[in-house]
Amino acid sequence: MGGVAGAVAGTTGRLVNLLVRTNAGKESDTLIVGFVVAGPAMRSLLVRGVGPTLGAFALGAGSQDGALVLTLPPGAYTAQVSGVGNATGVGLVEVYEVP
Repeated sequence: MGGVAGAVAGTTGRLVNLLVRTNAGKESDTLIVGFVVAGPAMRSLLVRGVGPTLGAFALGAGSQDGALVLTLPPGAYTAQVSGVGNATGVGLVEVYEVP
């Protein structure tokens, strides 16, 4: 295990897109995803909280899914997705770097 951690720490690559899919509900069942903007410069990101469909797809007209385009300075952030009403269901948090 120590070799794997050392190999990861020594790389120069970076994660550009992040997707988490799990159950999302209300209050203590809220889906919370943390992400870090690293480096010396601000970054433009697309952050989406969506229902049970997978992947980078267009949001339909009248959708209750949410999306934000943000320009953030380096730091740690969280995105939160909760269920509609008292429902618990599959939710996605997606974070994409905007070129």
